[in-house]
Parts: sequence; structure tokens; C-alpha cells
Amino acid sequence: MRTTYHHIAFCAFLLLLLWPCTTQAQNKPVFHGSEQFDHCAVDLPLTYASKDEARYTAAAKGQENVELVYLAVDKKSGEAKYERVFVGVGSAKGKSFVYLETPEDHNAPGPTKTAMFKAYKAKTNGFYRADCFVEVLTSDPDLATHIKEGR
Repeated sequence: MRTTYHHIAFCAFLLLLLWPCTTQAQNKPVFHGSEQFDHCAVDLPLTYASKDEARYTAAAKGQENVELVYLAVDKKSGEAKYERVFVGVGSAKGKSFVYLETPEDHNAPGPTKTAMFKAYKAKTNGFYRADCFVEVLTSDPDLATHIKEGR
């Protein structure tokens, strides 16, 4: 009896000790050289899940009119692709929503724009400040061979 209790207590202790490590690792996409972009990261959990809505809407409002990079990592190949985007916050029928748009659409005159709603998972996608991201990428030619611009 006593051994079982000690065993359960030890497992619970290990779980509590390791839990922050696993949750922290899930917050950033992992790709070749990802640690070099940590200071460029933007906390924008654009999951479109109702439980995250308040958080991502508030984060998006703080990033409007700021050019960002949306990065997607292919799980199987580890290949990372990025595209430049702007975040927009709109509303319809009394409910606000967050969308992405290309720099061309963002800078185009007039109200007609194309909104993008990208799939987002914290393990494979991330948002970065575009100026910082490009600066890091251009300063390291080896890194640039692993991260491609494109959709």
C-alpha cells in the first residue's frame, strides 16, 4: 500500500515538474533556425476557436496596420514557408472577426479586399514582425535556404 502511494506521488510530482516544459514547447513552431526568430514573434493565437476569441481579437487589434509574416511548417518535411500579411478586425451582425490580407490588398484603395482565414496550429504556424523576420533571414544565407517565401 505504502509503495503504491509513493509511486503515485512521485508520478504526480514528475508530471507537475515537466508540464511547463511541454506547454512552452507547443507555443512556437519548430523549424530549422527557429530560435533565431524568437525575438520577432508576435503572440497572435489565431485558432478561430471560441475559447480563444477574446485573446486573438485583442492581439489582432494591437497588430492592425503592422506588416507581419505568417509562417507555416510542414510536419513531415520540416520545410518552412512564409508569406507577408496584415491582420484586420472586422464586424458583421454585431460580432467581430479577425482576418488576414495580403500587403497588396491592405494598401489598395477602396473597401473591396480579399480576406484570408488561414488554418492555425501553435505547433506548426506562427506570426512574426515582418521587418524583424526579414532582417534575420537576410543576415543568415544558410537559414534562408531552409525558409522559403510562398503560400
